[in-house]
Amino acid sequence: MRLKISIAFLIDVFIIAVACVIIQFVCINKQVGTILAASVMMTGILCKDTFKNQSIGKKLMGVYVESTTHKNITIRQHLIRNLILCLWPLEGVLIVLTKDRRLGDYLAQTVHREGKYMVKNQDKKSIILYWIVTFLISSIILSFILRDFTHPLLL
Repeated sequence: MRLKISIAFLIDVFIIAVACVIIQFVCINKQVGTILAASVMMTGILCKDTFKNQSIGKKLMGVYVESTTHKNITIRQHLIRNLILCLWPLEGVLIVLTKDRRLGDYLAQTVHREGKYMVKNQDKKSIILYWIVTFLISSIILSFILRDFTHPLLL
């Protein structure tokens, strides 16, 4: 199953990267394009696995994420799981050592399962709100970080 999860993650990263490249090409103002692309990237990573506890890659690979109590994952659990991805070197070491779960899975008390996920009354409004808030917060943070950034590619 570890191979399926790894391939699913690569599919997700590829989709996010393609979206970011398209945004960069479409935007006339390069600085705005960079902020939007980076916001889409952050939102895609932080909000993956929110719809039916699967990302696009996980759906294609037949894998889903579930709470260790066999319930739907809460927004808090999604956020914890995906924020820990920022510590990817540590995550990689833990996966090699345990061959079971990522650090984010341990902290969020989640596990991966194979098969088709049966939705258990998932609140779609709160998930959509989570995506919107994540995008807005990441856009605001990135606009402050990049506002004085004068790299030649952004001019």
